[in-house]
Amino acid sequence: MILLVSETNDLHGDAVASRLTEMGESFARISPAKLDADFYTIDPLRDEFTAGQPLLSQGGDGALGNTYNAIWWRRPRSLEDKLKLAFPLGEEIASAEAYHSFRLACEALPRRFFPLGHPVPMENAANKLLQLHLAKRVGFAVPETLVGNNPSAHREFLQRHERVVVKPLHANVAYDKVNRGTAVQELWCRGFPSAALLPHMQEQRPVQLMIQAAVPKIRDWRITVLPMQTFCCEIDTSNLPPDEPDFRPKTMSLPHTMIPIEPQFDQQLRRFLQELELPAGYFDFAVPKDGLPVFLECNTNAQWLWIEKLTGVSISGEIARCLATGAAAR
Repeated sequence: MILLVSETNDLHGDAVASRLTEMGESFARISPAKLDADFYTIDPLRDEFTAGQPLLSQGGDGALGNTYNAIWWRRPRSLEDKLKLAFPLGEEIASAEAYHSFRLACEALPRRFFPLGHPVPMENAANKLLQLHLAKRVGFAVPETLVGNNPSAHREFLQRHERVVVKPLHANVAYDKVNRGTAVQELWCRGFPSAALLPHMQEQRPVQLMIQAAVPKIRDWRITVLPMQTFCCEIDTSNLPPDEPDFRPKTMSLPHTMIPIEPQFDQQLRRFLQELELPAGYFDFAVPKDGLPVFLECNTNAQWLWIEKLTGVSISGEIARCLATGAAAR
């Protein structure tokens, strides 16, 4: 039995569920943030608790009272859920406790139940600084990077580079100061001429930044590495202005092409994931006109459905096959 853990309105979950249905595979789907809407029970003292005998039993249709052989830990909570699950109000305690009960139960299971990634190493591997260090170690080209708030160090960095990219290290969204549950601004990475930033580094006050040397790219690669197959999508970003290094705001208007990658490069990608104890990952590389592709980051639980829609390649089908294969192997 395969278990899909995702939001109820997650289109990626919908796509994989459709492929599993076409394959005739038995699966259940759960949104743990909505778990308190029905009766459920978790018994951590059961001898079979960490052996896949039903992770939880649930009232209602009883769909989750099964033994799970493979679990896909897709994004299990929405942006709006994050604050109330982490810092619940009184009326949100039951929902938050139900979510964390399920998450902790999943985290207690061995990694073999998760063909596409166990939630604990997925969370740990999201560390961008660890990723940059590891990328250099496995042999990828990596942009020079500085993180901190010392304006003297920033000035020195800026003087070495004509253009830089400023990006968020952790927070991708800024929230309203009155209602912290309301997102008021998405934080994209931005490109700047160093000369435009230098005047802001003259005062001796902390300026918190993550800055990287800009890559004079003409393409981006989004590489989806799954246990049995690698998909490399080349995105033509040659017409993006220099201050927009992030292709995401204009994704659907940019040309996308599926391309092969060299076996040695694929081995480097998989060695990177092995170091992080991950069977799958979603890589972003900047590709200059001349020279090697430059590692930007590896998302441990990324979006990919837009690539499927624009190119016709069935990433959802391959994910479904990985889950079915993982289930059959147990």
